[in-house]
Amino acid sequence: MNKPLFSCALSASAILGLSLSAPAEQDAEQDPSAIVVAQEGAAAVDDPDLAAAMRLQQTLLNISEEVRPSIVTVAAFERVPEAELAAAEALEPALRPTWTRELDQDLKGFRRIGSGSGVVVSQAGHIITNRHFLLKADGSEPDLIDVETVDNRHTLTRIVGLEPTVNLAVLQLDVFSPGNPPTYAPLPFGNSFGVLPGNLALAMGDPFGPEKYFGMGVFSGTPNRECYQEQLSATYLQAAMHIHPGAYGGAMVDLRGNLIGMLSPRNLELGAAGNMVGIEFALPSNIIRALYPTILKNESRVSPWLGFAVMSGIELQRELGIEGYSKLLKPRAGIYIENLFDPSPAHSAGVKIGDFLTRFDGAIIGGPLDFQRAMYMAGVGRSVELEFFRAGETYSVRLEVEPRPEAAITR
Repeated sequence: MNKPLFSCALSASAILGLSLSAPAEQDAEQDPSAIVVAQEGAAAVDDPDLAAAMRLQQTLLNISEEVRPSIVTVAAFERVPEAELAAAEALEPALRPTWTRELDQDLKGFRRIGSGSGVVVSQAGHIITNRHFLLKADGSEPDLIDVETVDNRHTLTRIVGLEPTVNLAVLQLDVFSPGNPPTYAPLPFGNSFGVLPGNLALAMGDPFGPEKYFGMGVFSGTPNRECYQEQLSATYLQAAMHIHPGAYGGAMVDLRGNLIGMLSPRNLELGAAGNMVGIEFALPSNIIRALYPTILKNESRVSPWLGFAVMSGIELQRELGIEGYSKLLKPRAGIYIENLFDPSPAHSAGVKIGDFLTRFDGAIIGGPLDFQRAMYMAGVGRSVELEFFRAGETYSVRLEVEPRPEAAITR
């Protein structure tokens, strides 16, 4: 998948009009062989704008073909109560008009409660997707999850772990014949920190049913925070585009076909009334890559919490300016405590805004993702030793990792 990054300058006529009246296209209508020549290479096209557009089109076709085996449909089901099933079966067929073969015929006794897309991220069949559409109305986990792969096979799947704060679920393809596994391909992780506003944003999903989604837009906003403990919205990629609701949980990819982010509905996680018109959000791949192995290892269902939000040195320098940052007394390595929640383990232990977290159970903390990875690895209920830097001196405290409280909403 590591093809050279597509680059060319497209004029307005290439993007909007694609030179539809160019002589090359008129000739193609008269001579079918000209169409084949045009499809085999943009070099055969005299119009430079059309040639550039065709190179972009071929890049998109290549990406769609290579990424499609990594995109799956995820559907969550709950068991229908026995009394409800009996009442339905008691109806005479004439009073219950329906197709002879029902969509969920193989899952008799279950009803679908939610669906979306997912992304295969390992050869072992691990899938990342959104958490929100998997849960029952009371917030409990579904009774059954079905995943449809690119070969139209349906595989029973289990939940490995859930991360409520960032709306992330990790699944595992579970029930299939070892001699005849479903067809899928893991999507490699890209570097979401390298995305710039104006880069092309490509999104792929597989909603429930026959629909397939492939959309293109441009990145309109990039994360200015790595820590989502408080300012969750600041950690997301933003793209100017519209996506099918069933594509949430699917992939945002770059022009090399690498995973840059997971499509996520903004309104569920940030408390807004709905998505902003024309703007879609994606959880950055670097955050997913940091959390996914630890969620996989601990099979956790809750967000670990110590009660503070942090900033990296780069983020702090951006906020204070170069001069202000240079004058700040700071450790050689560590992350800045930007905010504290009261009550919390950190607040009770006397941690203050302006301190620097330098070590977590003896390990040096170089950035916010190091901190979050260490906290997930420790897990809820674990006692951890943290070292802080304040006014030129270090101090240590021992805290117990707690579940994130409902009152600790993000913004």
